[in-house]
Amino acid sequence: MSDTIPSQRRDPVSLARSLWSDKERFAQVTTAVSGMGAYAFSVLSGPILSRSLQASGRGDLAAVIAPTQLLGFVLLLGLPLAAMYHAEEHPHRDLISNGWTVALLTGLPVGAIFWLIAPWYLRDHPAITVPWFRAFLVMAVVFVPMSVSLELLRTRPRMIEFNVLRNLPLVLNTFILTGLWLSGHVTLETALGSQIVALGVSYGLVFLVGGGAWRPHRTRRSVLVRQVRYGLEVWIGSVASLVINRIDQFLLVGFVSSASLGHYVIAVTGSSVSGPVGVAFGLTLFPKVRNAADEDERRAATARAFRLTLYFSVGIATLMAAVAPFVLPWVFGKDFEPSVRLLWILLPGQVMADLAAVLIQYFLASGRPGISSRALGYAAAMTVVTLLVLVGPFGVAGAAVSTSVAEATLLGYLGWKYHRAASAPADRA
Repeated sequence: MSDTIPSQRRDPVSLARSLWSDKERFAQVTTAVSGMGAYAFSVLSGPILSRSLQASGRGDLAAVIAPTQLLGFVLLLGLPLAAMYHAEEHPHRDLISNGWTVALLTGLPVGAIFWLIAPWYLRDHPAITVPWFRAFLVMAVVFVPMSVSLELLRTRPRMIEFNVLRNLPLVLNTFILTGLWLSGHVTLETALGSQIVALGVSYGLVFLVGGGAWRPHRTRRSVLVRQVRYGLEVWIGSVASLVINRIDQFLLVGFVSSASLGHYVIAVTGSSVSGPVGVAFGLTLFPKVRNAADEDERRAATARAFRLTLYFSVGIATLMAAVAPFVLPWVFGKDFEPSVRLLWILLPGQVMADLAAVLIQYFLASGRPGISSRALGYAAAMTVVTLLVLVGPFGVAGAAVSTSVAEATLLGYLGWKYHRAASAPADRA
C-alpha cells in the first residue's frame, strides 16, 4: 500500500458518495457538520459584538478571554487525550478524578499568580476587565476535568452527546448575546457575563452526561502515573500548539492598540471557519487508528481523512477569500475593513493547520506522541521568532504572516515524518 497521502484513486464525488458507508465515516460527517453548524451560528455573535463594542471594545474583550483560555489549555497537561488513550484499561471516573487532582495541584498556584498580576497586565484596558479576568481564571481550572470528561465520550457510542456538548458554549453564548442585543444591553460587561454563563452551563452538563464526576472521586497512583506520563508527551505539543495559535493575541495586547487587536480577532475568526473540518476528521481518526489491526490499516484511515480534509478545507478557504471584501465590512461594519487583508494572509495557514490536525491524530493514536510534540515545538519556535521580527515593523499584519509560516513548518515536518515512519506498529503499552 502506498504511503502517499494525496491519492488519486478516488475523486471527490466518489468520496462524497461513500461517506455514509460505515459508522466511522458517518461520525466524521456528523462531527464536521455539527462543528461547522455551531461555528456558523456562533458567527452571529461577531457582528453583535463588533457593532456594539466597536474595535476597541472587541480588543478589551479579547484581552480578558484569550489569555485565560490560553491558561486553561496549558493546565490540561495532555490529560484528556491520555484519558482517551487509556480509556479501555481504567474506569472513566478514575481518569476524570485524576483531572481534578492535577487541576487543583497546578491550577490553584498558577491561577493565584495571574490573579495578582491581573491589574498590571490589563493596565491599558478598562478597570472592569480585572474582576472578569479573575472569574475566567476560575473557569480555566475547572476546564481541565471537564475536558477529560468530554473527551471520554468519544470512546463510547455517544458521538451525538459529544458533538452537542463540544459546541454548546458557542451556541449558548450566541443565544444570550442575541437576547442582550435585541434588548439593547450589549456592553463589555454583559458580553463577558454571557461567556461565563455559557461556559458554566456547558461544563455542568458535561459532568452530568459524563457520569456525574463533578468533584474529585479518588486518585489511584498507578493510574495517575500512566495518565500523566502519556499526557506530558502530548502536553509539550499542546503548549507548542497554543504558542502557534494563541500567543500572537497574547503578545499583541501589549504591542498594538485595542482597535488593531479587534481587527486581528475578526480576521482570525473568519479564517478559522474551516477549522471544524480538520478537527472533525482528526477526532474520528483517533479511535480508528488506535484500534487498527496493523500499520497498513492505520495509514489507510489516515490517508482517507487527509484527502477529505484537503478537499473541504481548500474549498472553504477559497470561498472565504472571494467573499471577504464584501462580507466582512457588511457584517461587522466598515470599521473592520482592515480585517480583510489580514484574513487573506491567514487563510493559507489555516488550510495547512487543518491538514496537520489529521496527521497529529495519527501519531498520537499510534503511540508516537513525541513526533507530534516535536513538530508543534518547531512550529512554535518559528512563531516566536517571526513574531519578534515582524510585529514591530508590521504590527498585526506581521502576526498574521507569522501564523501562516508556523503552520507551513508544522505541516512540512509532519508530512516528512509520516512518509519516513517505520511500518512496524508502535508499542501501545
